[in-house]
Amino acid sequence: MRKKVKKNMKKTLACIMAALTLAGCLAGCGGNAPAESTESTESTPAADSAQSTENTETPVEDTVAAEGENQEASADTQEEITFTWMINKVEIKNELEEVAQAYMDSHENITIITEVAGGSVEPYGTRLKAKLGSNDMPALFVTEGPSDYEMFDEYLVDLSDTKLAGMADDSLLAVSTMNGEVKALPMAIEGFGIIYNKTIFEQAGINPDEITSMEALREAAQLLDSKKDELGLEAVFCLPGKETWVIGSHMGSAFLNGEFEQPADAWNSPVLEWENQAAYKDFIDLQVEYGIVPQGETKNVVNLTYSDQIEKGFALGRVAMVHNGNWVSQIIKGISPEMIENDEIGFLPTPIPGYREDCVRVIGTPYISLNAKLDESVQKAAMDFLEWLYTSEEGKDLVVNKLNMIPPYEGFEGYAIEDPLGADLLEYIAAGRTLPSLQNNCPSGFKNFMGEKVQEYLTGKDWDACVAEMIDKWAELASSN
Repeated sequence: MRKKVKKNMKKTLACIMAALTLAGCLAGCGGNAPAESTESTESTPAADSAQSTENTETPVEDTVAAEGENQEASADTQEEITFTWMINKVEIKNELEEVAQAYMDSHENITIITEVAGGSVEPYGTRLKAKLGSNDMPALFVTEGPSDYEMFDEYLVDLSDTKLAGMADDSLLAVSTMNGEVKALPMAIEGFGIIYNKTIFEQAGINPDEITSMEALREAAQLLDSKKDELGLEAVFCLPGKETWVIGSHMGSAFLNGEFEQPADAWNSPVLEWENQAAYKDFIDLQVEYGIVPQGETKNVVNLTYSDQIEKGFALGRVAMVHNGNWVSQIIKGISPEMIENDEIGFLPTPIPGYREDCVRVIGTPYISLNAKLDESVQKAAMDFLEWLYTSEEGKDLVVNKLNMIPPYEGFEGYAIEDPLGADLLEYIAAGRTLPSLQNNCPSGFKNFMGEKVQEYLTGKDWDACVAEMIDKWAELASSN
C-alpha cells in the first residue's frame, strides 16, 4: 500500500485555494449566487436544544468585531451561558460532542449543547425550519446558500469583521457573501467521488490509476463481478436508493457539471438543457447492475439506506466501491479501523463523459452562521468557541485528528492530514483534477426533486419522462429564485 500522505498545512491551504478557484467552485455569489455545502448521512434523534438569554437583537459590530488579544474572553466573565450548535454532520456526532466537551472542560461557565441532523429521515433543513417556526433557533447553525440567507436573514449576523473571516481565503468567503455581508463561515473543505477498496483492487489486478472514464469504470466493475467469490464480495457497488440526497443531490449534481461555466451560472439560469443527463442514467444503471440487491418482498435498491451502503456494506468489505465523500472515514474507522490505519481506501474520479472523466468534486462545507437574535453575551460566547476551535493548539488538533477535517483557515502549519481519503483528496487538488459540486447552486428544491425522480426511475418509470419532469421543475423553481 502507498505511504500515507502528510502535507504541510500552509502549503496545502494555498494549493486548495488555487485549485478551487481555477475549478470555479468558489465563484463569488454577489447578491444571487449560492454558497456550497453538503448534506450527509442519515438522521438520528438529537437532544432538544436549550438556550439562554435569547431573542434580544444586538448590534452586530458590538458583538463579533475581532479585537485580537485585547478582547476579553467570555470565560473570564464567569457568567453562566448555555448555547446550542446544530450541525449537519451526523457521521461525526460523537466527535462533535467531544469537541464541545473539551471546550467546556476549560470554560466552566459555558455549556454547549450539540445537536445534529441530516439525511433523508429528517433532512437538516427540515429540522432547522422547525426550529425557526418554534422560535428555538440555535446559536450556531448551518446555512446552505442564498435561499437560506433569505429565509433566515433576520437571524444572520454579519461575520465580515470576525477573526476567522480574516483567516479565511477570500474565495471561500465569496460563496457565503450576500449584499456585502458574510453570512456564514466555513468549517471544512470536503470532496467526493467513488470510494474504492485498494486491497480488493490489488487482489483483482486492477490499476486504479487507469480508471479515468466511464468505460474503464464499467470494465473494472465487470472484472470485480466475475471474481466476487474469490474476493469475498457480495457485490461490486451499493446504491442507497432510499436516500434521495445521495442519488439526487450528491450524485446527480455531478452530471450538471459541464452544463454551466461557473456555479453561479446554474443559480442564475432560468432553464436546464441537460445534454449530459444520459451519463447520469448510465452511472445509476451501472451501480444497479453490479450492486447489492436487497432481500425481502420488494427486491429493489430503493430499499437500501446509507447505513446499508457504508456501515453494512463498504466498511465490512462486502462491496468494492461506493459513491460518497471523505466524511465517511470516521464511520469506517469505527467499524474497520484497519482500513484507515493501513491506507486501504481511496478515491476514484466520478466520470462525466463528454466533459471531464478524471475528477473528484470539491466543496467548502458546512458553512456555519451565528444567530443575531441572541443576547450579546451568548453571541460572543459562541464566537469565542469557534475561534478557539480553529486558533488554539488544542482546537486545531481536534479539527485535524478528531474531526478529520481539512481546515479552511490559515495557521495549521505542522498539522498533517493522515486520513487516506483526505490525503487522496489533496492529491487530486494538487493535480488540478477537481470540479465544483453544484448541488447548492441549483434552484432551491431541485436537488431533492432530482432524487425523487431517480427513485421513480428505479421503480419502473421511463427515464426520459423523469428527465422531462426534472427539466420542467428546474424552470419552475428558477422562476422564483
